Amino acid sequence: MLPFALSLINVTFAESWKIHFFPAAIILAAVIFGPVGGIIAGVTGSVYTALFLVIPYIFAGNAIFGLLIAVFYRKTGKIVLSVLLAYLCELP
Repeated sequence: MLPFALSLINVTFAESWKIHFFPAAIILAAVIFGPVGGIIAGVTGSVYTALFLVIPYIFAGNAIFGLLIAVFYRKTGKIVLSVLLAYLCELP
């Protein structure tokens, strides 16, 4: 529920750029609950974006993001490094 609630909150600045807060919930769920928690948080955090902004592939991207954070966190034990590695894997 937290990822969905945070997906409704964003800050707009400089030429319509937006900062979204739902990745924080995905990161938290992945670290605490592992890969399954990361996937579930990624999918629930994407509901608003997928349905109302018509970006259906966002479900898969955020689910993979949650999964990768959990996997890297289990390997390294470091949250920031795990998030950076997950972002690097999603860049291509």
